[in-house]
Amino acid sequence: VGTASAEFETVDPANLFRRVFNTTPGTHTISVRATDTSAPFFTAMVMYDNSEKEVTVLNGGWSGGSSADLYNAGIKDAYSPYQALATYNPDLVVLNIGINDSTLGTATMTTSAYKANMQATIDAVRASGSDLILVIPNEIGNASNTRLAIFSQIVADLAAANGVKLIDLRAVLGTYAAATSAGWMRDVYHMTAAGYGKIATAIADVIMPAGVGA
Repeated sequence: VGTASAEFETVDPANLFRRVFNTTPGTHTISVRATDTSAPFFTAMVMYDNSEKEVTVLNGGWSGGSSADLYNAGIKDAYSPYQALATYNPDLVVLNIGINDSTLGTATMTTSAYKANMQATIDAVRASGSDLILVIPNEIGNASNTRLAIFSQIVADLAAANGVKLIDLRAVLGTYAAATSAGWMRDVYHMTAAGYGKIATAIADVIMPAGVGA
């Protein structure tokens, strides 16, 4: 069994790094301490059996996060998804962001800013050597859905311009009213477990189509 940890320094993205430790199966204690006056942090810890094949999923999103937070080049926090891509070196990135952008005022998030943030993230993913799937977000149940439709078209255009795969959750889940009627929506923004399962299946069908690898 091996354990991998990533550490960072918020004032210097170059200090984000990964270490792999090999150990035997069982219960172990990990001690963490700083070498100076700053506080130490882990961005991720993954335990795995290197004799078995597996898939590890790291969720790079958070509540209220927008494309500006994802492409955090201005602040340059080492742990931001954009900065961390090179260190994490994922095989595949699934990029689904836009609902929170649509709820921001036009002075905070313009369509041009959203497009620029998305393209910068796409470029970063490609530079890391990872494959990429862009996702058009599901419809939402308030007035921001009008702006979300504009952002969704931007995602479709970026997928075509960059030659990457696209999953359209508007097509998967249908309208907000239809998704709600099917029991897939928990509130105006978020899905139920069944709704998230529907999305997971849509992504799985793209990653591993039926019959492939059988």
